[in-house]
Amino acid sequence: MALGKTVPGKTRNQKSETLGQSIQVKTPNIRDNNSIRYSNNIRHKKEQAVNPPESNSNHASNHPDHTGESVNIPGVEPTFRHLDDPDVPWQEVRSQRNADGSTSSVWEKWFAFSPDPQYLSCYAKYDPGMIVRRHGHYSPHMVFVIEGDVWCGDRHCPAGTHIELPFGAAFGPFRAGENGCTLYECMMGDPRSWGDQPELYENLLAQQGVTPLPDPEIQLPDWLEDLRALWPQAE
Repeated sequence: MALGKTVPGKTRNQKSETLGQSIQVKTPNIRDNNSIRYSNNIRHKKEQAVNPPESNSNHASNHPDHTGESVNIPGVEPTFRHLDDPDVPWQEVRSQRNADGSTSSVWEKWFAFSPDPQYLSCYAKYDPGMIVRRHGHYSPHMVFVIEGDVWCGDRHCPAGTHIELPFGAAFGPFRAGENGCTLYECMMGDPRSWGDQPELYENLLAQQGVTPLPDPEIQLPDWLEDLRALWPQAE
């Protein structure tokens, strides 16, 4: 899944972040017969976020983990990955041309990418100065800064910072510090993203003299459609 381009750590060529279109605009058109189901799922998530279901006395009894009862499934085992595993390559997901003519990218390793239930476990590197637009995800999302530092909007996030992004919330734009940053991210559902307030991103690009570059190819699973081209633009 590596794209045959420079590995992270050297400011180089192309792309940041992951995917999408604003929840506030419209839900994306997912391929074939999945469209209605996907739209209904997003609508259901939004309704639950606004109006959480009321708890009831039967809730605990319906969930074995609340009673100590085993939910062991024969044949299901843990999966172990290492950062250097050959089947966990770097993916360059977005990039930009900097004011000095150099390029910066966001690079990701996808340790776990599950279709059912959906979730993504991701190790990411931002090259120095990399800018990622303000966005939200189609699922709850968390970010932990391992090394370096990054700005999330007006909030400086040095190593050790944890960010929790509930479903329906947006954050950013992001700008990596002068030494870049290393992140661990987890999306608890559909990992793709939707854009928000694109003018903030475009203003930051102009301030830093940065030009976004075309999206590089990424190797998503067959069951997931790439939504990066659907990001809304500022008026």
